[in-house]
Amino acid sequence: VDAIPVHLFNGTWGVLSVGFLASPERLLAAYGMDKHVGWCYSWSRGSGDATLLGAQIVAVLFIIGWTFVIMFPFFLALDWKGWFRADPLDEIVGLDLSYHGGNALTADSSVKPEYFKAYEERRVKRRSSHRSSRRASSLSMNTNMARNQLHNDSEEEDEEKDEEDVIEATEHADISDSQSSRRRESGKSVET
Repeated sequence: VDAIPVHLFNGTWGVLSVGFLASPERLLAAYGMDKHVGWCYSWSRGSGDATLLGAQIVAVLFIIGWTFVIMFPFFLALDWKGWFRADPLDEIVGLDLSYHGGNALTADSSVKPEYFKAYEERRVKRRSSHRSSRRASSLSMNTNMARNQLHNDSEEEDEEKDEEDVIEATEHADISDSQSSRRRESGKSVET
């Protein structure tokens, strides 16, 4: 749900509706006076007094201005850091999957499989770069150097083993692909 229709439009209507529809009875009960009622009720009194409506319009303009002045620098900082919006690929595959690891609403998806594949590749790449940056920052610390070195050595061994497993799986997949293409080619030559 977009923030502007929900918060800006509905909030504006909520403030302006008081200027249109504030009844004399409610104003009298709440504030002890009913001199400036809602614009619709003032017509029934024969005056067309829009003082309360004007005050509500000024309030809406003040709220919009205040929000802009306070939030604009914050939004600029978020945009500068790259945190203002989700990544476009995350939006395509769905934020449920990218942030929470699964589809929340349906098991099937209308998203193309190549987007999921690209998302998974990027996720693996980000995780590996995050690990290396975390390791580099722990090496820069002067305290507990020996403990950090042991921890980093074990992580490097785990990563090397993971890399070897990925290379082995890739080579196995390449061998399987080449064998199946040879079978197809040999099948074609037998048929001709």
